[in-house]
Amino acid sequence: MRKNIWKLFSLILGGMLYSTAAFAADDIFGELALRAEVIGGGLTSVGYVIAAIGLIVFTFMAIFNKLSWKTLAYIMMSCFFLSVMGAIISWVREDGDQALDVSTASASGTEKITTESQDPTKNPTSKGNTTGGSSGK
Repeated sequence: MRKNIWKLFSLILGGMLYSTAAFAADDIFGELALRAEVIGGGLTSVGYVIAAIGLIVFTFMAIFNKLSWKTLAYIMMSCFFLSVMGAIISWVREDGDQALDVSTASASGTEKITTESQDPTKNPTSKGNTTGGSSGK
């Protein structure tokens, strides 16, 4: 009974210390999103390795007539679509955001147009002599 109480007390104390450290962070959801992105990238890499090994095994099975070529083609197409799906989703989300930003900016009238010629850091004439004269030899 004493061990159970000690375990419960240490669990509560550890949870309190961890939660205060987590809430002390300015942007806890940003940190969670960053960690999820790192973990997702690692899982993607592991998934690609497993899929590559599986495709090699299935290819040898098809060569030795243990698997039909039609089934191998289905497996390869499925792996291809699964590997490309993340890029397709990102592409659709980015284009959707850009279309939304353009429509809201033009509707609100707060759009500020800046071109390369208006940017003083990229315009060489705004940094130096604007009279066009030579520096003299």
